[in-house]
Amino acid sequence: MKKLFSYGAGEFLNKGLNILLILLLPLFLTPEDYGTVSILIGIESILILILLMGQNNVLLRFFHNFKNREKFLNSIFFIWIRNSIVFLVVSSVLLLFLYKITLDSLYLYLLILVPIVILSTFREIHLILFRVLERVKDFIFLKAFYQIQKIIFIFILIYMDFNVLAYPLGALVAVVSIFIFEVLSKNRVFTFKFLSYQYYKEKQFHLSKLLFLFGMPLMIHMISNLLLVNSDRFLIYYMMSAEDVGIYSLAYTISSSMIFFMYIAGLVFLPSFYKNHKTYTCDAKKALQKMTTYNLIVSIIVGSFIWLMAYFYIPVYGKEYSSVMDFLLILLISYIIYPLYLHGNYKAMLMKKNKEIPKATFMALSMNILLNIFLIPNFGLLGAAVATLIGNIILIILINIIGTKKINNKGIYSGK
Repeated sequence: MKKLFSYGAGEFLNKGLNILLILLLPLFLTPEDYGTVSILIGIESILILILLMGQNNVLLRFFHNFKNREKFLNSIFFIWIRNSIVFLVVSSVLLLFLYKITLDSLYLYLLILVPIVILSTFREIHLILFRVLERVKDFIFLKAFYQIQKIIFIFILIYMDFNVLAYPLGALVAVVSIFIFEVLSKNRVFTFKFLSYQYYKEKQFHLSKLLFLFGMPLMIHMISNLLLVNSDRFLIYYMMSAEDVGIYSLAYTISSSMIFFMYIAGLVFLPSFYKNHKTYTCDAKKALQKMTTYNLIVSIIVGSFIWLMAYFYIPVYGKEYSSVMDFLLILLISYIIYPLYLHGNYKAMLMKKNKEIPKATFMALSMNILLNIFLIPNFGLLGAAVATLIGNIILIILINIIGTKKINNKGIYSGK
């Protein structure tokens, strides 16, 4: 219980500040600028997942299985170095091509995102390590320190009339300072052996290959999931305008904020859950049902509160955002049912169905894109909200079908 409150307090500060930042930005930026920032945030999140290659999930899932943890950690950071070099080369080529065909500010925004993405993956690996090592104070400090710096720098830059550019520049300054702190810290959780030539001659390279292959399906799944979250905004930007993206993003941010409470439960329950349950047994089923019940109760209570209070806080943003009320309820429902997706996802992972999970997400993503293409031109932002709800329902159904198995006489779920 003490750990629950510790993680909860840390996440309340960190996630709360992040949500607060995104909810405050439309008070200082025009809807068009806010829409552009929302697109940048979506691109940043997707690129970070691509560069991580699922290694954050590998750490969470397998850390306690390795006796030689120094070797395991070196393999993780070796993958980060390799992926960062490849990402830097590929992004440089793509940005050079973009510079040749465009003269707008998009090039500059994306250029700043490159170092942000590379250093953010380093920070994410550290955060996962602090979780599995149960270094609660270090976990809370690292997340809060970054978030506080980010908010301060962004609003200073907004005050200096940097507008859209304030977000990427503020995030860059914050993530660079965190990286320097992590490297110089005496309590860092890695050595620099993975940078030596000797490392390439040892079997650690083969371990890195195995971890990479395990992380790939999870990476594809998570990227598809992020595309599912952001595809509506990307298509609104393409079919409508950045201003419409800003209006929709405000409603989406308000609705998705309830995931914050589910994330707290995951931080507390998941490390011990994976440690105590190597496969989907009857005991694992009960533990998972308990976590899902908690998440559903919380999401219903929080979702109802957000909807009832919307009549008071939406007018604060001005008349430009008044249309948020037309589709906010639909987006809230799509996140109230989100715990059902988490249930199926965790269940499928315990059943070693990692290769099947991305298929479900990709099918839901494809359906979501098709629905957006049809509904946005005909119904505008309301159509995008409906497409999101239907896409989430499809994902929940598919992800839980993957985990449907029969129980054998040993109390272990098996079958195809």
